Amino acid sequence: MKQLLSAAATPLLLVYLSACVGQAGALEEERQLTGGDPEQIDGSRQISYHFAPGTQVEVCNVRNGLNNRSGPSTGYMVLRVLPPGASAVVRKQSGSWFYIELGGARFGWSYGHYLCSAGPQPHPPVPAPPTPSNPTPSNPGNSGGFGLSRDGIINTAKAYVGFSYWWGGARFPAPWDNPGAKDKGKCYSSSYSGHSGSYGADCSGFASKVWQLPNALPFDQKKHPYSTYHFYNQSNYWNHIDRGQAKRADAMVYRSGSSGHILIYESGSPWGQAWTYEARGCSYGVVHNLRSISSSYRARRRHGV
Repeated sequence: MKQLLSAAATPLLLVYLSACVGQAGALEEERQLTGGDPEQIDGSRQISYHFAPGTQVEVCNVRNGLNNRSGPSTGYMVLRVLPPGASAVVRKQSGSWFYIELGGARFGWSYGHYLCSAGPQPHPPVPAPPTPSNPTPSNPGNSGGFGLSRDGIINTAKAYVGFSYWWGGARFPAPWDNPGAKDKGKCYSSSYSGHSGSYGADCSGFASKVWQLPNALPFDQKKHPYSTYHFYNQSNYWNHIDRGQAKRADAMVYRSGSSGHILIYESGSPWGQAWTYEARGCSYGVVHNLRSISSSYRARRRHGV
């Protein structure tokens, strides 16, 4: 992070003048850890624990700590690692995973084997039924449809179509949490104060969220760690690739002087007409559109996809 802040210091004034970026170099509120005890997939064991919504629980049975993830499987990003004895309240269950509230508007999914009851329960605990070998999830989130993969990135981008453009903003409801039913915000001008509502993003904020960059998560917190300057000039969690090699869920970015833009490539010609997802501007918001991509754009690929 120190290296990132140092690299961003010289062009800082230009970053804040950009029509597409804001609050570059924001720090993660939680220290990113990946050292929690290992979880098992549902199919590897019978699920023998269940906590009803509202149950108070605490972290138990761990050596290193409990991973708290952005979704209900090991394919999702670790948001934080909870120490033994950390308390939480269960909000919902998906297989062997529990969506827990930690306080301070912090939420995440954790593996149930490392949770123990810590207080009165709204209902007596009962054994959950065995997990079928080929479960049919009730919604895309439970199937891992929003994980860090090409399909997951596109599914996440699709979930946010229709949300508002917010210069310097980057906040969305979790993609598995029915975003279509949420208020999408409203843009009045391309300035931070020219927006109303809780949700929306500018182009770099949108890319950071759908690419699930660690410093941009959780989805429902306003975190805007990178600008088009960073995507164009640096390689924090992404690689510079030849534009002709662009694939689904890669990004295209340009930077000219103090302005720039970034979009998520879906299909079509990397050198011509292509289907993309982008926070296009105040008059458009987040859109899925067929557009031409000028030769000034450069291709970028997220690590891990």
